[in-house]
Amino acid sequence: DKATGEILLFLDADTTIDSDALKNIKDTFTTEYSSATLLINYDLQTLQLKMIKNLKNFHNRTKMVKTFCGSLICWKKQFDNVQGFNPDKIMREHFDLRQRIGGKYTVINSQVTTSARRYQQWGLLKMMSKWLSQGKEYEKIR
Repeated sequence: DKATGEILLFLDADTTIDSDALKNIKDTFTTEYSSATLLINYDLQTLQLKMIKNLKNFHNRTKMVKTFCGSLICWKKQFDNVQGFNPDKIMREHFDLRQRIGGKYTVINSQVTTSARRYQQWGLLKMMSKWLSQGKEYEKIR
């Protein structure tokens, strides 16, 4: 099925949004922007995950790194114009889509909560290694 709205919101499979997120997206995501994300939170609150969350949110807020942590917001028309996600991308498909769409990026002041299962299963170093290797050893879930 194809989405019929003007704004698309994609969430990782293990991610939920705050109750105010849809209203904040509607109020904040204007035609000035081509893509956006929400702030990240984890379903497990260890010191290590709090540090990762704070670093990711700092990068997003300052736009030092324009990343998507569990969520991607874009205009349906732009998504369709670039033919959507690249099905060959195993990791960082959100980043790839944003690059192909181009334009201005923003962060919406609401949170997503995502699962910490991979950090629990693999640990921080293995997770970082998988991200740095661009997913060569990352399982494909689509």
